[in-house]
Amino acid sequence: MSWEYRGLPLEGIHFLTALQFNNNKPFFEENRALYTRTLREPLCALARDMAPVMAGIDDRFEIRPERVVARIYRDARYSRGIPYRDYLWLGWKPMGASAGESFSYYFFVNTRECGWGMGFYGQIREWMAAFRRRVIADPERFLALAGSQAVASFALEGEDYKRQPETPGLPQALVPWIRKKSFYLEKKASHEACMSPDLPGRLTADFMGLAPLYRYVNECRSVGEA
Repeated sequence: MSWEYRGLPLEGIHFLTALQFNNNKPFFEENRALYTRTLREPLCALARDMAPVMAGIDDRFEIRPERVVARIYRDARYSRGIPYRDYLWLGWKPMGASAGESFSYYFFVNTRECGWGMGFYGQIREWMAAFRRRVIADPERFLALAGSQAVASFALEGEDYKRQPETPGLPQALVPWIRKKSFYLEKKASHEACMSPDLPGRLTADFMGLAPLYRYVNECRSVGEA
């Protein structure tokens, strides 16, 4: 398949590094064209390449590049005098939903690495409670999903409960999932991955591989709200 994305130029990574030490409006304005050419435009191209893939996973996803690619500007309410992010990301979540109320897909790049995956941005207790009940009620079904090669290639991340819930009889492979307050699955790579024009193909394979688990988790919310 032919992709529009041609990889992030090394200049873009260098710009993010320089921004760490020159996080101010004069520096950014002086380098705005560089930011647009080496970061904003390539990431929008990546979003366009991924749009049909993500719509196929969930037709509720916001796929417009200007909404998928994060702005480099920090929220002025929380910037504390640091107006720009020294990292960027793409996020796919249902239209109209905030990141804090979604189970979503993402890709990020910062000064050290890039990475991608899916998961909860924050903690949604009712949703996670419904997820745990469903896993415990039918552990074999979830084990088939969580034990797939596609899911196993990602690292399971997220904060554990300090007081671990009891899981008698649950397969040991599922215990780490039950112990999470919330979770996300993430794969990290060197900048070589995001500088490669093959990145859309790599994301397509990984995101489609996670799709059965994505749908399972979203079904849990529907059950919990019923």
